[in-house]
Amino acid sequence: MNTTAEFYNSELLGIEATDTEVTLQLMLCLHQNDGRPGIDSGRSWRQRAKLQIEDGIVSERPRQDAFRITDGTLEVGPVSCENLVPLPLDALGETELAFEGKQGRLVVTGARARLLLLDEQGAKPAIASTPLRSRPRTP
Repeated sequence: MNTTAEFYNSELLGIEATDTEVTLQLMLCLHQNDGRPGIDSGRSWRQRAKLQIEDGIVSERPRQDAFRITDGTLEVGPVSCENLVPLPLDALGETELAFEGKQGRLVVTGARARLLLLDEQGAKPAIASTPLRSRPRTP
């Protein structure tokens, strides 16, 4: 069973930055199916999540910290994901995340990307994280 997070039409709810990490609060569109993510039919739902960028630096910030995402890209090392990110996600390597929306653009760089799906109370991961599968970047 394939599970993916789709950035397009998801919502950025907030940005928290510390000296060691940038955490993005999200309401993600999730898809699950037995075939090709984003193409074959399956089940879809929305769920709260935290996307953590270790050693994160916000290099570009939108006018508002909360907005609907119209385009999103996550690059970790040699792997690039455009709008669809396979789950679970815990990937170590040079990281760049870019979200775009009507309120502007968010760009975060760092050393690791980790996505935690939250249960209804927002207290714990709903899916455990494992390493991102390597896919070549598309030109």
